[in-house]
Amino acid sequence: MGLPLWPKDGAINAAGTNKLPPNPFSITRIGSEIDLRAEMKLMLEGNEYYPRRGHWVLLRRMDKRQRCFCWNEKPVGDDKFNEDKGKYNEPKLRCPVCNGEGYVYEDELHLARRMLVSPAIGLAASETMSDIGWMNINYIVFYMQYYVNPEKGDKIIEINLDSEDATPIRPYVNKEMYRIAVAEPFRDQRGRIEFWRVAAKLEIV
Repeated sequence: MGLPLWPKDGAINAAGTNKLPPNPFSITRIGSEIDLRAEMKLMLEGNEYYPRRGHWVLLRRMDKRQRCFCWNEKPVGDDKFNEDKGKYNEPKLRCPVCNGEGYVYEDELHLARRMLVSPAIGLAASETMSDIGWMNINYIVFYMQYYVNPEKGDKIIEINLDSEDATPIRPYVNKEMYRIAVAEPFRDQRGRIEFWRVAAKLEIV
């Protein structure tokens, strides 16, 4: 028995109706589907049979409901009449509240898998023109589990890990910081989010 070549909606079979014969594998098909959430969890966390392939990072989640009070802070004292201060849409570099981020934030510890995206994959805007010529903009892609829900503008921070068991060294020591440019949810059946792919650029700090 052959399988129908057309989708069920609007298809016409040999009898001239829009009713197709039942799929002979409908019962077993659901059970044989790959659970991408479980696969991503196994890859990142591992278990007693599979090694952990994820590493610990900090996700700096920005609270974008309101800017920090230091945003475009007006100068006082000797700089009161300095027209160059307080008008460039920027936070205070060493603000005690936001630490120069412009937003209040929270740091969360997550497991992630990272890879470098090179221009050969066809990344849009992978090259840019500068005063000295053309230069590549390399993106780092992080894969994270479905519940993380990162957003554009958040940051991913690489931290020092123990050389023996790759656990975070406390207090956390920041190594590199990446600003998220694209946070893309990978969806499967019925639109359920299976995992996140996050493209981020190295930030000069």
